[in-house]
Amino acid sequence: MAIDAPIRQTDTIRLLGEACQRNTSAELHFQHGQADVITARVRMLGMDEEQIFVDRPQLVGSELRLRPRQPAMVYFLLGGTRYAFHTRVVKPRCLVRLNSRQRVAGASLSVPAEVRPQQRRADFRLSLAGFDWIVAHLHRGSSQNGGHCPMDTRPCRARLNNISAGGVGALVDTSAAGDWNAREIFFMSFSLPGVEQEFLMMTELRHHRRIHDGLTTLAGFKFCPWPLAPLQPYVRQIRRFIAAEQRKQLRRGR
Repeated sequence: MAIDAPIRQTDTIRLLGEACQRNTSAELHFQHGQADVITARVRMLGMDEEQIFVDRPQLVGSELRLRPRQPAMVYFLLGGTRYAFHTRVVKPRCLVRLNSRQRVAGASLSVPAEVRPQQRRADFRLSLAGFDWIVAHLHRGSSQNGGHCPMDTRPCRARLNNISAGGVGALVDTSAAGDWNAREIFFMSFSLPGVEQEFLMMTELRHHRRIHDGLTTLAGFKFCPWPLAPLQPYVRQIRRFIAAEQRKQLRRGR
């Protein structure tokens, strides 16, 4: 999963305080006007009981204007672990004290109720736990020719658990995945809510492990180039789907 269990409140305050003491660089994700969710850079400079103070968000050297109560996501790296939390803008503009002599122009964000550690990935990974079941159909590739299915391949049903532009996580019955091996090729077909196009993609199994009572397996698949179904058009559709869901989450203040 992309995001693990939340950290306890006392540890959350300690963690955020340490990040501010180190002036940790962070990514601020929010919706700007009618555009897609965009990313700005900030430094975490300090905090009190209600606010986290950051310098002015910058995007390619340009200052961005924030709105009061604007929802946002913050991602930062501390001690080799990437963390994420939901927040809102408290003060779009304020002076942030660096020391007894120096102040900088900045903004303040609400202290979150929780912070969650997050796996570091090249692409944002969207959880699909809040959707109705998204069923994927899997066909095992040939061991002699990974670009084709053997004639006697047995289809397998899976439930998509999360998705990014680089791959998916899926839940399958352990009885079907008992003899799977990492780096095997699988062909996967599925549909996403609100997207007319059906996806048919070649994937590589990267990892799998039993969860809960051992009857279910969580498997991670990486999307792979396949001459019979060009990858990039599918990736663009997935990116648009993820961006649209991020916008919805930001509007809900999640």
